[in-house]
Amino acid sequence: MRVIHVISSLDKGGAESQLVYLIQEQIKQNLEINVCYLRGNSYWVKLLESKNVKCHFLDYSKTLNIFSLLKSIIKMLLIISKFKPNIIHAHLNPSEILMFFVSLFYKKYTYIISKHLDSFIISGSDNNKSNFFYSLFEDLILIRSDKIICISKSVFNFFKINTFIAHKKLKHIYYGIDYKNYQNQNNRKSKITEFYKKYKISKKLFIVGIIARLVPQKNIPLMLKSYKTFKEKYHLNSKLIIVGDGHLNKKLKKVSKDMKISDEIIWIKYYEDNKILFDIFDVFCLTSNYEGLGLVLLEALSSGTPIITVNRSAMQEIIKNNKNGFLIEPNDYERMAYLLFMVSLNSSKIKMMSKSGKKLVKKKFNLSTMAHKVFKIYKNNY
Repeated sequence: MRVIHVISSLDKGGAESQLVYLIQEQIKQNLEINVCYLRGNSYWVKLLESKNVKCHFLDYSKTLNIFSLLKSIIKMLLIISKFKPNIIHAHLNPSEILMFFVSLFYKKYTYIISKHLDSFIISGSDNNKSNFFYSLFEDLILIRSDKIICISKSVFNFFKINTFIAHKKLKHIYYGIDYKNYQNQNNRKSKITEFYKKYKISKKLFIVGIIARLVPQKNIPLMLKSYKTFKEKYHLNSKLIIVGDGHLNKKLKKVSKDMKISDEIIWIKYYEDNKILFDIFDVFCLTSNYEGLGLVLLEALSSGTPIITVNRSAMQEIIKNNKNGFLIEPNDYERMAYLLFMVSLNSSKIKMMSKSGKKLVKKKFNLSTMAHKVFKIYKNNY
């Protein structure tokens, strides 16, 4: 079976990383894989090509630019005519838009879409509120697909409620992760020491960490407000590490300066290995307004890092309050500040919650199980 995966970029994001994990499992299933990516810095290309996965850069830099779109359509059609795929599998919004137009010219393949976020194509990372016209546009794009994989129940329900497509097209399959990679800290000791030296952090500090794009969806202001309250109430020697980049970067740094906590924050636009980060974080926070799933939550659980997140969207599917992490209500910065203090006490309860999180990932978010379910969809619709 020949498969082309189409994705917005091969940068080191959650959806991109998850696709690479899936492809590595699909290679074991003897599938022949090509990847087409639209933009970005090609982070994963070297690894994929070392595994004989051919990667094609489509240079689809501006979604609403007609010339960029036409150029990418032609490139995609040429790749299809040469490779002759049985399956084309699209990931993320720009890829769906591109493949809609490609399918109008040629569609002698099974077309699968993976929905990685519970929001509309038009709204993207700005919000996921219901909108009639957004729904119509979504239906227009989705109607060309044969099957739609939703990465969580939250995503499944969002599209079931907010679109008119046949619900039999929707299928729920959780992300998978190789949890064992996160559990042997001994292999990473030198890199952990290097990190402390580079960022001039004492090992005695309580480290609060967040890994997220700096976009409205991630609600970083909640993290800043919670951390400020935590510092003022509990006076604990600590640092906040924010890892990620986005168009709100400058604005958020100004907010932290206005709050007078900028000296307490380490901003890192990009870090190569999340495993090192989770080894260093004493607690991991995810303050998103909504999430398709949140691969970083699975990484944190696999590492045994305590988690505080929001009682919304797919976060509440993964984190069960007081069992494998803590949930707060949206924008409840007072509660979050209190929970940061509770985690800092490092009680036996916190340690038991970490163990529970590891067990959950092993049971529910198994990588080979995820790949098997995807293959079953390919086979049943091929």
